[in-house]
Amino acid sequence: MRPLYELNKGTLAALEFSFGEAVSGSVQKLDAIVEVLGGHVAPRGPEAFLCVSFGADELADALFPGALAETCSRAGMAPAGLCLFFSDKACLELGIGSLDQFLRFKRLGFRLGLDIASIASMPVLLVERLPADVLRLDILDSMPVDADIDSQRNIADFVAFASNLLMVPAAKGVHDSMQLNRLRDMGIRIGQGPLFADSILIPHL
Repeated sequence: MRPLYELNKGTLAALEFSFGEAVSGSVQKLDAIVEVLGGHVAPRGPEAFLCVSFGADELADALFPGALAETCSRAGMAPAGLCLFFSDKACLELGIGSLDQFLRFKRLGFRLGLDIASIASMPVLLVERLPADVLRLDILDSMPVDADIDSQRNIADFVAFASNLLMVPAAKGVHDSMQLNRLRDMGIRIGQGPLFADSILIPHL
């Protein structure tokens, strides 16, 4: 479990759950989620939710959204308690099919997130059509923010782009308080990374 923080408030916004290397298939991932939701580990706070990243198989499987909704129901968790992340690369490879899948998830009540590997190569036209709630920058884009004026400009444009689409701008790779302050000043709302201890027990920044 890795914490994601609301940078303006300094509160826990979400916990990110990662599958182990042995968990590869969709059915195994559903079983792993049941184990997590049914265990003692749960998001803290009234607004905190659980983030889970899925791959191309789950993005292409039209039956997966319903199976995941049933999994949440058995675990006693509303779909809105999960934010499902997919990479922009997987969405681009699937094309219009990714929009159909995103709509299936949204109709069932799930939150959705997009991981952007690089601002320069972001598939803008596709991202604009996807009903995502969170747009998250990869570590390579957020790391140089304190030293590179071009990176700062790119991140500012990214924040404006996400905000125009009513998506929450987020960033991985927050390494120190100076970087956190810069990202926050530029409008990044959710951050995660080495600055935040890899523990769910931290009550605040």
